[in-house]
Amino acid sequence: MTVVDVLFPMALTCKTSYRITKDDMASIHIGVFVRAPLGNRTLLGIVHAVHNNFETSNLQKLKFITSIESHLTSVSHNRIKLWEWIGEYYLCTLGQVMKAAAVPIPPMRHLPNFEKVSTSLPDIPQLSHNLKETFDQMVLHLQPSKVVLLKSVFKKTETYLHLLRHYLTLGTSVLILLPEIGVSEQFYQQLQQLFGEQAFLLHSGLTSAQRRYLIQKMSLLRNPFIAIGLRSSLLQIDLEMFGLIIVDEEQDISYKQTDPSPRFHARDVAVMAGRLYHIPVLLGTSNASFESEYNVQSTKYQVITIEDSKNTKTNSVVVDTIRASRKKEMKGMISLTLLDALNQNLHRQKQALLFCKSCTLLHEQVQDLIPTARIGRLDQPHTPKSLKLLLQQFAQKEIDLLIGSQTIHKGLDFGNIGIIGILETDKQLSRPDFRAHERAYQLFTMLSCQMEGSPLVVLQTTQANHNFFTHFTNGDIDTFLTEQLQERKLFKYPPFTRLIAIRFKHRSPDASIEAATRCMLELAKIGHLQISGPFASGHSHNTKLHTQLLWIHLPRDLQSEALKKSIYLKVINFKYRGGIVQIDVDPY
Repeated sequence: MTVVDVLFPMALTCKTSYRITKDDMASIHIGVFVRAPLGNRTLLGIVHAVHNNFETSNLQKLKFITSIESHLTSVSHNRIKLWEWIGEYYLCTLGQVMKAAAVPIPPMRHLPNFEKVSTSLPDIPQLSHNLKETFDQMVLHLQPSKVVLLKSVFKKTETYLHLLRHYLTLGTSVLILLPEIGVSEQFYQQLQQLFGEQAFLLHSGLTSAQRRYLIQKMSLLRNPFIAIGLRSSLLQIDLEMFGLIIVDEEQDISYKQTDPSPRFHARDVAVMAGRLYHIPVLLGTSNASFESEYNVQSTKYQVITIEDSKNTKTNSVVVDTIRASRKKEMKGMISLTLLDALNQNLHRQKQALLFCKSCTLLHEQVQDLIPTARIGRLDQPHTPKSLKLLLQQFAQKEIDLLIGSQTIHKGLDFGNIGIIGILETDKQLSRPDFRAHERAYQLFTMLSCQMEGSPLVVLQTTQANHNFFTHFTNGDIDTFLTEQLQERKLFKYPPFTRLIAIRFKHRSPDASIEAATRCMLELAKIGHLQISGPFASGHSHNTKLHTQLLWIHLPRDLQSEALKKSIYLKVINFKYRGGIVQIDVDPY
């Protein structure tokens, strides 16, 4: 008798097995959609395994599947393998991965003539001789299952356009991942002008019906196309359709999913997908993550550096706010150095960006000090429409000075900016995060190097003698990287170890502390684990819940996968009444 395991889009930790009739045997295979009873409901799932020699004594305990949904497109083997890897690596159930993948895609009743999409290729300005040599070298390295890290500040988008044209000419579709909706929409508009109907955009702002329509449209196209998506696109699209995956700004923290599970990192899933589907993966960056730099050093990735990215020395000045205060050279939050620069900037009819945590106070002080300045606020709540209007006003020079937090910086690529002031830089450097210095370097570089015209960057700090500022102002990324990696190796942080965060959430702070402490003692019984905590975490999105956190450091060897499974079993069987326990692998 044949028995099948059925996967449902929910967090089930046990197998769900069913009998099938003789009439259904010919239609049953891994990946096919079926309906089957679960509890008092009949649910849609996919066949995950087929057992032809099931023990006869256990057959009577199993129910029959209700139906085979042959009108739904089956899930490919490679896609299921990718789901399995995500479940095993990020310590979640396969059902949670399936739910995130948002399958199935029902067939549309009225299908347009998708195969008639225009395939005319755009005229793109030719690459310079040096850039053409680099481009040809990159294409040569983009072999199946290989990963190439492309490092560039100004020429990255230009390189992408030529690469997209190259692959479309070969008859190959390309998936390009971008970190956020706003950035993806800007790039999509650019691609539409060049590639027309061959460009598609998928993001979380689409309705389920819109997403299903686009995915099915792409699957039915006979001609190559370009799909632009966010991190979820890796799960929601069958990657069999593509011959290249591009992950733009691979270092961006938006690629890490925090909630709900699976808490995956899109860059790392893309790399694994490349291996499973035998697709080359290009990681583009203006300032690479340390993980990717380490993988280059370890020869796992091939690196291609475009010449402009070597010149990362910024037009910057560091202001020692302690010294400035003693000399009475501070006007509230603003140093006289920054104030003078802002006034001169305004006189030259240039615009400015100011970034800090205390935006309301800064706004009041700037308005008092520079009463003629027209000020806009990025930190205030904005609808997509009002944010677009604000940025349009800034682009049209109707705003002189834009104030925002340091996290709101993507897409601010304007040509008239003369000053970028970064206040309270110490708060960025002193965050309780082992990647604080790396992210500060990436953020400050993005704000300065990617702007047109090399604006003056004024960094206000109480730690002016810190090595960080020396490396940043000199553009000495290599020394900075070496120092940071040595420090991480000393204190056993990634990329030299694997890191797992376990969060305990509860309405009662005492209950969350008690649970975290009790679980730590249970985990310690596994052995070979370096556990730190529990300590309070400020990362809960629900302010009503108090969160305690455990950090688990694992060695980067084959033993770590077995240890991860032991950790997972301990956590899912942990009794925590009224509370929530979350596992987050690579929580950075």
